[in-house]
Amino acid sequence: MGDKLDARCKCNNGIDSFWVSPEAHYPLWSFFAGLLLGVAPSLPDRIRWRCRTCGTVIAESRDQAVRVQHQEM
Repeated sequence: MGDKLDARCKCNNGIDSFWVSPEAHYPLWSFFAGLLLGVAPSLPDRIRWRCRTCGTVIAESRDQAVRVQHQEM
């Protein structure tokens, strides 16, 4: 995995494919903070791109700029 954003899955779908979706992942402590305190981080811990056809995780990024681009508001 790593920061290879040009990778392809076994279906030959790339990052820019319609069948590939980014997924924001948050640390476990944020679940408990949201549950107990009502607060949650807006910046994800990492972004993973997953193929919706085969379910393979194609790439993962912890880059600050990528995480800011995919944060929820």
